[in-house]
Amino acid sequence: MLDRYEGLFLDLLKTDTSVVLANAGEADEVVTIDVRRQIRWPSSLHGKSGLRVTEFPLARLDPDKSTAFDPLSETIALPNDNKLNVKMIQDECRFRFFDQEWAPELGDTIEISEAGATFLILKGWAKVV
Repeated sequence: MLDRYEGLFLDLLKTDTSVVLANAGEADEVVTIDVRRQIRWPSSLHGKSGLRVTEFPLARLDPDKSTAFDPLSETIALPNDNKLNVKMIQDECRFRFFDQEWAPELGDTIEISEAGATFLILKGWAKVV
């Protein structure tokens, strides 16, 4: 889609401090080299997690700060008050939503919010029962 401007676009990405994360974490190479995956519309839902695409300042990437970005509480877009029962179809899954953590085993049935159930199902870790 960018045709002859792809190189320019990639150069801009490399120099833009709002995109360059320095030592904030490891980059997913498959995503970083695929120009079509670079931009997600803010407030849209991520298709593989069901979480909301959220903008936040680069300074909030530091996990040691009191204002650190918490994606598993700040990006939840679906209802958290409606509960669903899901059966785990993946072993050794450990996850957290807001302040609650789970470590269910293969075959366990758990009651979890719609947001949590959506995340688990999209990840291929659970199915609705």
